[in-house]
Amino acid sequence: MYSLDYLHPFDVVDFYKKYVGGFDGLDILHIGPGGHLGVELLLYALGAKSVYSVEYHSFRLKYPDVSQVKSFYEGLAKTAEERWDVDLFGRGLLLNQDEKLYIDKDKIRLLYPCTITALPFSDKSFDLVLHHAVFEHVPGPEEGYKEIFRVLRPGGTTVGLVDPQDHRTFSSFKEYYPLKFLEYSREEWYEIAKEMNFHNQTTTPEHKNMILSQGFVMNTFEILMQMDITEEIWQEFNPMFRSFDRKELGILRFAFSASRPDDE
Repeated sequence: MYSLDYLHPFDVVDFYKKYVGGFDGLDILHIGPGGHLGVELLLYALGAKSVYSVEYHSFRLKYPDVSQVKSFYEGLAKTAEERWDVDLFGRGLLLNQDEKLYIDKDKIRLLYPCTITALPFSDKSFDLVLHHAVFEHVPGPEEGYKEIFRVLRPGGTTVGLVDPQDHRTFSSFKEYYPLKFLEYSREEWYEIAKEMNFHNQTTTPEHKNMILSQGFVMNTFEILMQMDITEEIWQEFNPMFRSFDRKELGILRFAFSASRPDDE
């Protein structure tokens, strides 16, 4: 379950702003909000024309009645006013009605359950598609990138953070290292991963190729975390992964901005 830390959405929005500047007048799709819609509320408050959000897992997400997690949204609203002089209640994004707290579902639209590999939107619907630590969990990431390209308007942009590493290293088990999952074949890893909060075995060079093969123009590619792959570790990898560039394979986290060409 995602942590209900009302400061986290500000970090995510600041991350997106770094690559696109601002959100004024944009039709935005946010993929994978997790356990709250804090990012969506902030995007709208910062000038977005429309904000849609899609999620496959529930993560106990509340919508539009958020009374059970009222303290999270009140903390979000208070911080938004202090940091950015943005009033979520004054803008009608959060509504107090009959002693309950609601998100205005006409302004923030959530579609659940929804898979990224079959987005329920018409072609060329959005100016901006955003996702943060989502694509490492998608069983068919190439189809996901294809769908983003489809729903983006010409000249539109997608911004994402991707974490292509063995998520078991986020636990207390010391026998795992960030690329431990590359010791398995695709079939072996699928059986292991389906017992967890699924994450795929797609490597950084594969992600880059999938993005570019859809027709995107890569605006920015930033390495956020990388490890040196020693010869000892390299020899432990399944042979299929030893065909990749060793340095690129060691990229454990990256951010990117890519656009659909404007000349269509």
